[in-house]
Amino acid sequence: MLRPLLGSLLSATIFSACAGTHDPIQGLWQHTDKPALIAFDLARGEASIAQHVDNPEAEGLLLIKAIVRVGKSREWRGSMYAAATDSFVPVRILLRGHTLSVAAVSEEGGTVQVLKLTRPE
Repeated sequence: MLRPLLGSLLSATIFSACAGTHDPIQGLWQHTDKPALIAFDLARGEASIAQHVDNPEAEGLLLIKAIVRVGKSREWRGSMYAAATDSFVPVRILLRGHTLSVAAVSEEGGTVQVLKLTRPE
């Protein structure tokens, strides 16, 4: 009788711990301008192209690396691949409702939105 109770308590404790660490941007996001899905894996601090209908060769490629949350805010920072310069550039990732906005950060600190994502339906 004690064993099932302990198992239930352990399961509840593990579930609570996992639920408390859930990141709201974790998982799949739909590109708003292209038929593409972006997968955010916050355990690895990365976002990659999960699916791209127009460019299947891009699937699996790293899009954003070194993603870290800014405190407990709805903002993250990272480095996004820029094909024009074949390098990673600093980006700011903001969650507003069900929309994720990714903006390139200039050396002066200004930002320009480069990617807009929503949760897939």
